[in-house]
Amino acid sequence: MTTDATATNRRQKRSAVDFWNSYHKKSDASGVPKEWIARDTSYLLDLIAGLVVDDEEQEGGCHSARRTLAIRIIEIGCGTSTLSRSLLSHLRRRRGQLAASSTSTPVSYHIVATDVSEVCIQNNRDRDGAFIGSLADDAVDTLRYETLDALSTSCTGDAKLFSKGSLYDIVLDKGCLDTFLFRNSRGNKSTDRHPPLLAALLFNVSKMLQQGGKYIVISPRRRIPSLAQFVGFKNDITKLEVEARSVGDLEGNQGDNPSAKAYVFVCKRARDIDIGDRLDPPSENSSMFRDTSELSLISDESICEGCGLTFAIFRGDEPLTGRGEMRWFRKWKGHKQHCNKNL
Repeated sequence: MTTDATATNRRQKRSAVDFWNSYHKKSDASGVPKEWIARDTSYLLDLIAGLVVDDEEQEGGCHSARRTLAIRIIEIGCGTSTLSRSLLSHLRRRRGQLAASSTSTPVSYHIVATDVSEVCIQNNRDRDGAFIGSLADDAVDTLRYETLDALSTSCTGDAKLFSKGSLYDIVLDKGCLDTFLFRNSRGNKSTDRHPPLLAALLFNVSKMLQQGGKYIVISPRRRIPSLAQFVGFKNDITKLEVEARSVGDLEGNQGDNPSAKAYVFVCKRARDIDIGDRLDPPSENSSMFRDTSELSLISDESICEGCGLTFAIFRGDEPLTGRGEMRWFRKWKGHKQHCNKNL
């Protein structure tokens, strides 16, 4: 399989960046945050907080050593949402409530919220300047906004943002993954089961995370197969449904549809795999997903041991791009299994 994660797929095109800058120049003029998919209600914040720090860790559980460390969180594709600011405020209140019943050193929280739009990030800095300044009073927790292309992890801010010694405990995603899936379906109409844009995003997320760290995705989609199939995550993905009153604005639905849904997917980074050299994505994404890795060995010259047909003859020389690589690979696999039964 030769799905090409080219340089253009590993970074957002300038036209896309210009679109978002223009969008935020217009929509951010009002100063009203846009909460896509889910609103930062106390319910949602408490749900995320419980994923950031397990209650047993805060209250003297078996991971007590973890409680003395700083927790590092990065939000990708933050837009004008106040999720990171609200989450930090919620975590600080939660820590204060637990402090009276705990003798352990409290955890500190360090959040960086990122977006590809320079305009969006500057607007967020201006909007939350007073809150960010107030954090300096106790010098315990921090909130920053940085411009970041999540497809390339190129950042105009701190050069150490993605160094090996600066990995994150949590990658928070409310709409970033969905945006790339939407762009793929509306743009090149890719027939790949795991589109190159998505492969590049998940590869970069795995680079950001500590081993055992969590990728928390908030999405209106009931299923995101690529999350469970990505080799950088454990395949036991947790899915939680968001309560109705916390559902935010969705494409084509402004939050007033009682049937609108939102979900939280929790992916844990696999501890037993190194997803590359942490420098550059692979040239192909086939080996990055469990359900397609075995297909990377198939070529036009591959032969069915049962009947002797080559893969090219089996297709009648039809191009793979016609009806989709995955369709042909699965038909070929089924054909070979049938022939092998008759050997």
